[in-house]
Amino acid sequence: MSEIAPSFATELGHEHVSLLRLLGCLEEKPEPGTANCAGLLAGHLREVQASLQRHFHFEEEGGYMSHFLTDAPHLDRTARELLTEHGRLSKCLESLIRSAAGVPPESLVTPDLREQVRQWVLLVRRHEARENRLIQEACNRDIGTDG
Repeated sequence: MSEIAPSFATELGHEHVSLLRLLGCLEEKPEPGTANCAGLLAGHLREVQASLQRHFHFEEEGGYMSHFLTDAPHLDRTARELLTEHGRLSKCLESLIRSAAGVPPESLVTPDLREQVRQWVLLVRRHEARENRLIQEACNRDIGTDG
């Protein structure tokens, strides 16, 4: 497998940290007396959307996923599944944004919407964990340490 440049790995690390920080903000339950309004949630979701778009673009457009598709055929199926998930995760996020933006900004976030956001965050975290395992497997096989 082609070696992935250290600057690429550093940039990927920054993308993951940024995305995980934003996901953490979505997971936090608002404390009593703080803003739990739909407008604030919609703003957070849009911020996550921008980060997620950058992140997915980074992976898809000549990013590390292309290495797996060309240089690690044994990982092709998993890499393609992960790429397909990008579209599903993005569409689901768009739906959440529409839901949050579809009510007056000062309206309280419903428990149902809060739960949908929580479930979506779990999906993204699982997706990222699968990507991390894919990278680890590819690197282990590349250096001859796979079991």
